Amino acid sequence: YSFCTLLFCFYTPIMTYSASNIRDVGEVLEGMGCPVKINKGVLIRSGAPAEGSTSESLMGAKSVVSLRRCSEYKVADVEVQMQVESPHRSEGEKYETSSKMARIWLREVFSAILDCKGNLPILIHCAYGRDRTGIVVAALLYLCKVPPSFIKKEFMLSPDAPSDLCDIMITGFKGLENELKKRKDFDLSKLVSLLTEA
Repeated sequence: YSFCTLLFCFYTPIMTYSASNIRDVGEVLEGMGCPVKINKGVLIRSGAPAEGSTSESLMGAKSVVSLRRCSEYKVADVEVQMQVESPHRSEGEKYETSSKMARIWLREVFSAILDCKGNLPILIHCAYGRDRTGIVVAALLYLCKVPPSFIKKEFMLSPDAPSDLCDIMITGFKGLENELKKRKDFDLSKLVSLLTEA
């Protein structure tokens, strides 16, 4: 290596992010060789952002959708910030994605994503970026026709992700697409195109 190359490497700052378990879903799936292309720079997932977080420290997020019940630190330079509280009171209950309560909650989250109106990337987070966030991201990937094996691989990247509940979750998504298509107050095609169209 030349002296200039070593000097550049030494002085180039390493970006550290202000939320745990953070990743660009499209980038991760591309690295896994997923046959369905999910756009990079659109959907970011993580744990709760730390106090003082900025867009830059959250992979450039322009919108934030929080799935937490408690009040959040606001990200100072992100204009679009929404909260969609999960109604579930137990871990197992969250993964019963065929239930009426889960379907209503997912639809509310999807509507919040559409309300971001192109302010991309969108950061979705809960406390640890594992359960609630994992379920929402998995549902989005399911609607985009990502194979279940890749949905599970992406889900299992989170620390302590429950493999058995992941299987229950994915099975529970059956019928979700048709249910959303029948609703006149929801544009499923717009949601899918946000994630999949170049």
